[in-house]
Amino acid sequence: MTDSYYYNAIALAYDGDYVKIARAKKGRASWLDAWNAHKELHNINPEQAWGELQKHSITVYMRESSEFPALLNEIHHTPFALYIKGALPKQHALAIVGTRKATASGRATAEQFAESLAGAGWCITSGLALGIDGAAHTGALKAKGATVAVLACGLDTVYPSEHTALAKRIVAEGGALVSEYPIQSPSYPARFLERNRIVSGLSLGALIIEAPERSGSIATATFALEQNRDVFVIPGPIGHPNFSGSHALIKAGAALVTTALDIRAAYGENIAEPQKNDAIINELPPEERQVYEALAAIGGRANVDKLSETANLPSYVVSRAATFMQLKGIIKECDGQYEISG
Repeated sequence: MTDSYYYNAIALAYDGDYVKIARAKKGRASWLDAWNAHKELHNINPEQAWGELQKHSITVYMRESSEFPALLNEIHHTPFALYIKGALPKQHALAIVGTRKATASGRATAEQFAESLAGAGWCITSGLALGIDGAAHTGALKAKGATVAVLACGLDTVYPSEHTALAKRIVAEGGALVSEYPIQSPSYPARFLERNRIVSGLSLGALIIEAPERSGSIATATFALEQNRDVFVIPGPIGHPNFSGSHALIKAGAALVTTALDIRAAYGENIAEPQKNDAIINELPPEERQVYEALAAIGGRANVDKLSETANLPSYVVSRAATFMQLKGIIKECDGQYEISG
C-alpha cells in the first residue's frame, strides 16, 4: 500500500487536525510507520477509508509526489496532502476573492475579471463562497477556462450547499475541487482561514474585490504577502464598508488595478495596446459600460445629470463610473462635462 493509504487513515482519525497529524508523523520515516506507532488509531480501517475516497472519485496528492503543486511547497504549513476531485490544472493561477455580501457591481466585476483572465490562459482559484468567490468561478467557466475551488471541508460535501451545482460544473468542465481535509470533515470556522492560505498558495497573486476591514479576503491577502505573492486590489467608493479593507491594502502598497490587462501586464505578458472601443470597453464593469455607451450615444460632451438620464443610472453611480474611466484614460473631463478621449 502507498503512503497516501495510511496518511488518509491518520487524517481521518484526527479529523484533519494539522497539529495532531504532524505529531503523529514526527520522527517517523513513513506514514505506515506513523500508523503502526499509534495503536489508538486502529479503530479506523484504512482499507475501508480508502474505499470511501474511491466512491467519491477523490484522489490524494501527497506533498512528496510529483503531482503536488510546487507553489504550495513554498508556503508555511504546507499541507501534508491534498484531496482532489477533478483535474488540477497545470497553468499559472490567480486567486480572486472578496466578500460574501458583495454588491451586484462587485459580483459582475469578479465575473468579468475571471472571464478575461481565464480566457487568456490563467487558472482562477477561489473558495467557492457566496458573493465574489462564486462569481469568479462562474466567470472562468464562462470563458471555458480553468478554475479551482478550495474547500474548508471534506470533498464528500459542498459548502455552501447553494453552490453544489457550481461545484459539479467546475469538475465536469475540467477544473478541480481541492481540500486538505479528509471526507466527513465539517467546515469549522477556523478552517476557512486555514483554507485561505491554500487559495493564495496555489496562485502567483491574489486579486481582492470588495474586502471589508475584517474579512477572510484580508486574511487571504495577508497570506499572499507572507508567501511572497502579488496582491492586486480594485478600488471602490470612499466610505463604502465593502472597500474599507481594500483601500487599506492599497495604502499599504498593494497594486491598484482597474482592468484584467493591468494584471497580465504585471506578469510581463506581451499585450498589444488595445483600442478603446474593443478590449478595454469589453472589460468594463456593467455600470461603466452603461455610462460609456450613454456618452457615445449623446455624441459629444455631457454632464452627470445628462449621463444619469441617458444611462438610467443614479447620479452618484455615474460620478463613480466616470472617475474610474478617467483613471483608465477612456473619458476625460473639462468644466464639469465628460467626453470620450480621442
